[in-house]
Amino acid sequence: GVAILFCYICNASIFGACLTLHGRRVFSRRHTLTCLPVNESRDQLQAKGGACYAMVCGGQIPTRPTQDQSICEKGPQALFRKVLIMTPVRVLVVLLFAIYLAVAIWGCTKLQQGLDLKNIVLTSSYLYKYFIWIEQDFGSWLTVSFVSIGAREYSSADSLQNMRGLLSTVHQHESFDPEIESCWLTSLAETTFYNTSSDSAFIQGLHGFLQVQTQFNNDVVFDSTNQTVLASRCHVFTAKLLTSNDEADMMTAAREIADASPADVFAYSPLFVIIEQYVIILWSTLKTVGVTFAVMLVVTIVFLPQPVIVALVMLQVLSILVGVFGFMAHWDLTLSSVTMIHLIMSVGFSVDFCSHVCTAYMVSEGTSRQARAMDAIVHASGPILNGSSFQ
Repeated sequence: GVAILFCYICNASIFGACLTLHGRRVFSRRHTLTCLPVNESRDQLQAKGGACYAMVCGGQIPTRPTQDQSICEKGPQALFRKVLIMTPVRVLVVLLFAIYLAVAIWGCTKLQQGLDLKNIVLTSSYLYKYFIWIEQDFGSWLTVSFVSIGAREYSSADSLQNMRGLLSTVHQHESFDPEIESCWLTSLAETTFYNTSSDSAFIQGLHGFLQVQTQFNNDVVFDSTNQTVLASRCHVFTAKLLTSNDEADMMTAAREIADASPADVFAYSPLFVIIEQYVIILWSTLKTVGVTFAVMLVVTIVFLPQPVIVALVMLQVLSILVGVFGFMAHWDLTLSSVTMIHLIMSVGFSVDFCSHVCTAYMVSEGTSRQARAMDAIVHASGPILNGSSFQ
């Protein structure tokens, strides 16, 4: 934010001062690089040293605005002012805009969430092919842990019943494998080490069980006396997850099942940190873009104090946002933290272009709407094309 503020200050002060100095140099007939006076005309210099010498060391004061304009500024003025003002062309433009908006709205209904990793590498990369094969043939298989924190009476029948009920509910969900699990408590209950006559007998049997079934040693945490279980966890495995949306649904389902279970556990997987963005990305994008839109509205009101112009600018910005959101689906792009940045930036670009046209129309001295529209095309088309090509 500080960097952008300084850029704005530089553009409003230093950049304007440089333009002023440039204009003073031009009208005092001074050379571009050396700033020395050019006393001879370009024809005289060409006769003395050739065309190249005249181009580098010569120059003349422009007598018309078009002499100081590039092809990106001259071309649109000559083309658009003759073509866009024709009634059939205007009808065609409105029709094309309506089609564009309809296709964009349709795309918004198809937009998917999540970060598709194959889109962040080159299509020629072996990693791109790997992601394609994983998605089409294998999918992803994750381990989800249901973790219990705090000392409790695992020797009671309720603890075993609650854990079995939790695992049964998980297996019935479509996001999880219907059979595979790894739980120390249910495995202990199927052995002769399971003794619930007392807490001490249960702990003694548990120690004997862990000496035999060493794969569960990392799933049970004892206190310093090794007589109380402070934390434990059981594991389940997901079904085949093909997309990031499937991963988000799985994480949400695991948390809901854990919250609803009397086993007093929470669901966890190391990849939940990454999958979390798939759940909140839509709300975060809408909130951030909405805030950006509101800020642009305030800025537009300050610099374009015309209610109708402000309304037109913001409606145009809204239509551009709908187009960007919608065409992301047609371009096979998903809504992620990466594309969210581009969506926010598109708000600023949209305001810039729309404000150019509306400002040119507002300050025009034309006496009719058609004349003011022509002035807007002449004055705004060049800067818009130059700015869009640069951005």
